[in-house]
Amino acid sequence: MNLYKELSELEEMKERSKSQANEILDHYFTDPEKAKKLLIELNSIEKELEELEGEFEKLQNEIS
Repeated sequence: MNLYKELSELEEMKERSKSQANEILDHYFTDPEKAKKLLIELNSIEKELEELEGEFEKLQNEIS
């Protein structure tokens, strides 16, 4: 497992998540309830990505 590659992929996923949040907000007035549910789910995913990133950074520090 290449930790640098994994961290890079996590960063890309976080950027895509931000982009998706912007798209959801663009459609908020069309269907606010659906947008709210999607934003809550997206927030949950972002938290998981942050946790994964922290774990990979811990592994990286242990290896170094």
